Amino acid sequence: MSTRTARARRSTPACWRSSNVRLSDVEHQEVAKSRLLRALAGARVPHAYLFIGPEGVGKQMMAMRFARLLLCPRALPAAHAAPDGGRETCGDCDDCRMLAGGVHPDYRVISRASHRLHPDRAVQRRRPIDISIDVVREFVINQMSTRPARGRAKIFVIDEAEMLTTQAENSLLKTLEEPPAGSYLILVATSDANLLPTIRSRCQVVPFGPLPTDYIVRRLSSTPDLSPSDARYVAELSEGRLGPAQRLVLTKAPERRERVLHMLSAAIRNPLDLGKPFTALTEEIIAIGEKLADARDAVVNRVDDDREEAEASEGGAAEFVPEPHALRKARREVLAMMAAALRDAMRLACGARPLGHAEPPDIARAIADLARTLGRDRAARAIRAVAEAEAQIDLNANLSLVLDGLGIALSRDHQGVEAA
Repeated sequence: MSTRTARARRSTPACWRSSNVRLSDVEHQEVAKSRLLRALAGARVPHAYLFIGPEGVGKQMMAMRFARLLLCPRALPAAHAAPDGGRETCGDCDDCRMLAGGVHPDYRVISRASHRLHPDRAVQRRRPIDISIDVVREFVINQMSTRPARGRAKIFVIDEAEMLTTQAENSLLKTLEEPPAGSYLILVATSDANLLPTIRSRCQVVPFGPLPTDYIVRRLSSTPDLSPSDARYVAELSEGRLGPAQRLVLTKAPERRERVLHMLSAAIRNPLDLGKPFTALTEEIIAIGEKLADARDAVVNRVDDDREEAEASEGGAAEFVPEPHALRKARREVLAMMAAALRDAMRLACGARPLGHAEPPDIARAIADLARTLGRDRAARAIRAVAEAEAQIDLNANLSLVLDGLGIALSRDHQGVEAA
């Protein structure tokens, strides 16, 4: 494989490449699917889309399938496609094969990891905490100004568009106002709260919703060594997001349930001792995440040979430091497990059964102990305290102060009852 081909392949993360060509693969997103097919049927496809919805519900898969419809020269008009939206592309032409291999010259995915492919070494060395103006200029604006290499269209997908810097968003405005003919931009985001109003107003919004819990359980059921109870637990913990559910399985979240329950019980007795076990769990999740690197970030670790040689001659790559996005995800995962345990305890205290079915005996006993300790009202207040802690972590508040406050909130009512 030539260097140019290798770089082109690395510009498209593995999760954005697939040999399957059916739009109907994106399940339980009928609103999004119908909007895109109607635009194709009327030959009035907007030049800019904003795919918005929770993480891991099919936004990236939909963007890939939609790009195939625009790039495949043998694509069936949407009006003649199968009723389920299936096989609108041929899957056999050069364009379809190049898309499946991640090397199509007119299809590019831009993400926080794209800085590693930037020609400027200073940009390459930056931590992937956002999508900078340098990345947008190099891989979107400059590329969009040229004609499509294959003659049909050029498609640019910006994943995690909410991570665009303000400067990067401003640089896109002229392109959105006066898009070159045959060029399409798809922004993929979990929320539009961090996007400029001028960006949102220039894009056709396509909403995506959470997936049914039973669907996620069914998708997880083929996972080796994952019990039905653990599959149900992970599905409920993911809140309708298949991607995070699969990541929870990879990071072995079910195996940490008992430790989370013990951590809660200990924090109720000694509120200022919450920080140490919380940090240990967070570091464990990050360590597993490093080994099982998510496919969409695989490009970060697969750099060009010439860059590796350059780094070796300049003293080697920098020591790994968990980036804020990964830290925040790990912390939110632990908080979500705490909230799930408190929810089950509250349900048990109300006389209802926990949402997880056929709990292992040790987990069931720990939940019952927590329910007896807290009771219904205190468990409800504890859940609100966990939600407040999550909001503070999202705002980059000091972790030690947040955890101390959470521990105090968990123990306050308990200590009052003991004193009485």
